[in-house]
Amino acid sequence: MILAYRKHSVVTAMHRFAAVGALSLALSACASSEHVDGQLPNPEKLAAVEVGVHTRDDVAKLIGSPSTIPPFDDNSWYYIKRVTQQVAFFEPVVMDQKIVAILFDKEGTVADIVLYHEEDGREIAMVERITPTQGRKLSVWEQLLSNFGRIPGGDLGSGSGVGGQRLP
Repeated sequence: MILAYRKHSVVTAMHRFAAVGALSLALSACASSEHVDGQLPNPEKLAAVEVGVHTRDDVAKLIGSPSTIPPFDDNSWYYIKRVTQQVAFFEPVVMDQKIVAILFDKEGTVADIVLYHEEDGREIAMVERITPTQGRKLSVWEQLLSNFGRIPGGDLGSGSGVGGQRLP
């Protein structure tokens, strides 16, 4: 009788241990994680950048290269930092976002330094259209078998070069 009671209590303890382990695993999956993208320049070094005095090279030496430079406007440098938080499988939420914009004049000297916060941002509506292209769509089988039997420059053992031309 005592042996049966101990066996039952051991099994019950194992079930409780497994339940506690499963619960702690489930709760840890719901933990939030914070992710930081980019970084801002050191405030002391940023304060050393003077409008109308420093050039692009001076700025790069003082505070480093920017996070991004617009492709069609090299007179703007942006240093971007964004902090997001994500809980489990939900979409990440932006907790903080700051952008330091350094604007240059045509001569390449600093014209202005602007600090943007998350509140300064605007939502941009994405366009869902698809750009049409020339040609036709190939199935997987057509793609796999399209070059079957095509050997440039004749047979394999002829020493053919690039583009099917014989090498000397």
